Amino acid sequence: MSAAQVRGQQRRSAILDAATSLLFGSGMSAVTHRQVAAAANVPLGSIRYYFSTREDLLLAAVDRLETERSLAADKALVEASESATPREAAELFLLAFYGPDLSDRRLAGYVGIVVDCSRESERLSLRMREHRQIMDRQLRDLLDACGYRHVPVSLATAVVDGSLLNAAALRLSDLANIAVQELTPLLTRSG
Repeated sequence: MSAAQVRGQQRRSAILDAATSLLFGSGMSAVTHRQVAAAANVPLGSIRYYFSTREDLLLAAVDRLETERSLAADKALVEASESATPREAAELFLLAFYGPDLSDRRLAGYVGIVVDCSRESERLSLRMREHRQIMDRQLRDLLDACGYRHVPVSLATAVVDGSLLNAAALRLSDLANIAVQELTPLLTRSG
């Protein structure tokens, strides 16, 4: 790979980093070509060079988030076992569901991103649906590996999504712990 290609990949990555940071920090409406260029410290024309439209930039950003989440789910599945306590299984579930960064900013931002994608465009909404199908398969595998074959993925995800949405809306802190505390009793009763 030539030096120019490496620089091009680095610039594209910096643009995606900036777009992702804006998504988590300020929501989808903050992701404009101008704001991303400023945050990435690149010329405005660079955004259009790598991403024809704002929607293409947003699609690339959510694809990157899904890749990170999916890798975390794979790692969680390696750690999963039937000897896991309900709380340990809930912690692995949250990691597989939301990815490696379980900070309050990231979790609250992720909830907002999902909602924003459903309203932003049909392409983004459909992409999130595709991601959710992959996610649901991984979460099913995780619950099975932890001995919770009878727990519906849709119920477990509803508990986690609901607890995170509520906690974020109320501006609570320690969102990951709140979600784990909400999911653990479901797994305890199901065990």
